[in-house]
Amino acid sequence: MNHDLYFVPMIARALSQADPAGALRRAFAEIEELGRQPAYARGFENFHRFMAEVQRHATSDELHESDVESIRALLVELTTGAFDGNEDERKAVLDLVLSTPRLQAEYEQLSAVVGADGRKAKTATINLLKGAELLARIEFDRAHPRASVGRVLPGDYSLALETGRVIWEGRLAARDLLWSAAFPERALDLAADTGGRPTTVTREEQLLGGELMLCVFPGLESGRIEVELRLPEGR
Repeated sequence: MNHDLYFVPMIARALSQADPAGALRRAFAEIEELGRQPAYARGFENFHRFMAEVQRHATSDELHESDVESIRALLVELTTGAFDGNEDERKAVLDLVLSTPRLQAEYEQLSAVVGADGRKAKTATINLLKGAELLARIEFDRAHPRASVGRVLPGDYSLALETGRVIWEGRLAARDLLWSAAFPERALDLAADTGGRPTTVTREEQLLGGELMLCVFPGLESGRIEVELRLPEGR
């Protein structure tokens, strides 16, 4: 059992009982009793924070951004295989994620990229579109987590999953893609670079809770878009 989240399956079981109110009272008493033990001290603190959030949501219909970030962290752990709780804890967290439409959408998007449990060496494909035109199919997997597309010219672009769900869209201007527009005072730097591949980023955006990183690099006559899959090491 993950002692830091020991209360989660206890609450989940209580809510599934025929008399949830009575079951919750008994669960809270058991949670408090276990919380007196040193091994459960941090978990008991987490329980108090959890209950404070429940109370806050009881008086507000909106999900605060700080709450979204906390739940998103659990979402990322679920989809990448980094969550170390047992099956009851995993189910309870997943139910929490799926109860929030915006987080459910992110969970589905991230699962489509890394696989249902994050452990398979799955090849992910993301489509790069310029307007309505398919410009490139970007493929990568856990062994090769970075891929790029070159010869990108100014315009409106988007990234979409194979399902058609758009995960990013934006306008890339000359200052994003052309070195002379991005760094007019450093026009000679690129010409002097024998590698011919600038590493200066003009735009960097995190997608899907930080599991995908979009980077834009300028060039002499066109730019380059790079997408990197960022997952916990050892998973």
